[in-house]
Amino acid sequence: MNGDYELAAVLGRGGQGAAYLGRAADGAYVQGTSLEELVLQAGPLDANTLHRLALATAGALAELHRAGVVHGDLRPANVLVATGGPRVAGYEVRTDLPPGWYGTPDYLAPEQVAGYAPGYASDLFSWAATMTWAATGRHPFGGADAQEMAYRVGNLPADLSQVPFGVRVVLDRCLAKQPQHRPTAQDASGMLAGGQPGFVPHQGGPSPTLRMPVAETQAAPRKSSAGLVVALVLGLLVLVGGGAFATVTLTGDKDPAPLTHVPVTAEPSTAAAEPTSSGKPESPEISVAGTWTGTYMCNQGKTALELTITDAGSGELEATFAFKADPSNPDVPSGSFAMRGRLTGPVLELTGDRWIDQPGEYLMVDLKAAIEGDKPTAIRGVVDSDGCSTFEVRRR
Repeated sequence: MNGDYELAAVLGRGGQGAAYLGRAADGAYVQGTSLEELVLQAGPLDANTLHRLALATAGALAELHRAGVVHGDLRPANVLVATGGPRVAGYEVRTDLPPGWYGTPDYLAPEQVAGYAPGYASDLFSWAATMTWAATGRHPFGGADAQEMAYRVGNLPADLSQVPFGVRVVLDRCLAKQPQHRPTAQDASGMLAGGQPGFVPHQGGPSPTLRMPVAETQAAPRKSSAGLVVALVLGLLVLVGGGAFATVTLTGDKDPAPLTHVPVTAEPSTAAAEPTSSGKPESPEISVAGTWTGTYMCNQGKTALELTITDAGSGELEATFAFKADPSNPDVPSGSFAMRGRLTGPVLELTGDRWIDQPGEYLMVDLKAAIEGDKPTAIRGVVDSDGCSTFEVRRR
């Protein structure tokens, strides 16, 4: 790497070459063509090119994971293809990503949608969705707004019917709803290279067992029921995200070619918190008290939500969950119930407590979200109930 870039780590050598981590001194610089641009301009990849792409990117992920790095935001725009050598840099190498770190909604794994921090298994889900897009020009769960996409990712099977069979088998396993049921990046790479079809499930990292919504269950909050073609000369593949990047050279050369400096305007940095008398920065207090309005998604469709949160003292919270028909879904009845909960660090948890106005046989739901910033203007999280997926509200 030349003087404009710092080599942060050589992550090792997989079957497709060495993977590297690095960063630029003053921001992100990228020169090359993204997979997103490539497919939009030239169409889905043919079977052979897709296989090479999948094998190379899975190998790069394996090297990242071996170094303890979670990518966290893998998507077509973050896979770069170039022929003249490595030309990429990011802001900062991260080996830990906190709960509430949100990537691109279309490519989040179900556990990320539910508010958990991304882990190695999350990268495999996002990778498989990205490879499906490369193969078909479509997302494996179709196109929709953020809330509908979150519901589909957590509930519906992926459409891999147009993906070549040899790659499809691997992608299908990586798109498992539960993170512990997905193979590791190393196992995925091995399967693509012709290894054994079996794999060792993820044992470590963030792998929560999720109680994901069931598509057949009615809820509002929840109603009870008995019943190219392109010829690529892949000189370089780059994975970019969250400030980290990894490059894997397909030629197997020991060192990457010099990086080209392409200046862009850097985002202003955020001032650090003032240190306390102990010398450690004091964490700002997060406030979620107030009235929030927005929508949430359940089987009956998008539903309007007004969430009023008050501070009950000693870290406890009280809230009112009031729902009614959204203009796009006029048949939903109105109702409301009281909630109790607390804010532990950035994690907000509210549990249904008692009905104020119960329509028919509807049941209360619980909410969980990871708050971003000490003065949030929006809250996005999961509606914890069968038949529901996510909610999004903004401060009124």
